[in-house]
Amino acid sequence: MPVLLLPQGTAASGIDIAAVIGDILPALGATGFGDITDWCSQTELYNWSEEAANRLAHRVGAWVNRYGLQTVNPGDFSFVPPADLVDAIHVSWNGASLRPTTALQLAALDAAWQLTASTPARFSMDALPGLAALYPGVTSTGDAAIIYHQRQPPIQLGQSVIPIASPVQDYFGMAMLGEARRKESDGAMPEMADHFAQRVALYEQIFEHYWGPAQ
Repeated sequence: MPVLLLPQGTAASGIDIAAVIGDILPALGATGFGDITDWCSQTELYNWSEEAANRLAHRVGAWVNRYGLQTVNPGDFSFVPPADLVDAIHVSWNGASLRPTTALQLAALDAAWQLTASTPARFSMDALPGLAALYPGVTSTGDAAIIYHQRQPPIQLGQSVIPIASPVQDYFGMAMLGEARRKESDGAMPEMADHFAQRVALYEQIFEHYWGPAQ
């Protein structure tokens, strides 16, 4: 089993997927992209790395961010969460923690919850599609804030640095190698693709144990 030392916070300065791609080219039997353009493109490698980042975002709590303060006005029952949200960790109203509540729980608690107004004590991420719902609704202007697991922006040439601990670069390398060798092409090696997939799964188990699940 790999042993990884994974720093947190500012210590996790980031990895450059462009550099990782350069490192895995020899494993693809290439010294440069000119050697593999007939069966594996640079764009595909970036796309596969982005798929790997999305798996980490949805399975592992690797990226955490805070979004606030969001002003909410009287009569409102929700606010717009950040576009890169995977799931909410903590929501507050004027600095006070709100209790997470599902849509079913809200309906059981108060059938007319969208008409009830007071000081928010709960939030729900599935009661109003695309919104963070507040219960009760707001009677006076205040600020909402959310701490959440974050999805990374698209990974592409010129935008390839991911803020994560450097040992994780092997995970991205294995993920890209697995997809490249699984692709139906002259470079296909199904048995190697399975090997890389097993390594990726092992890394994900380690990361989940270290960071915890995202959802």
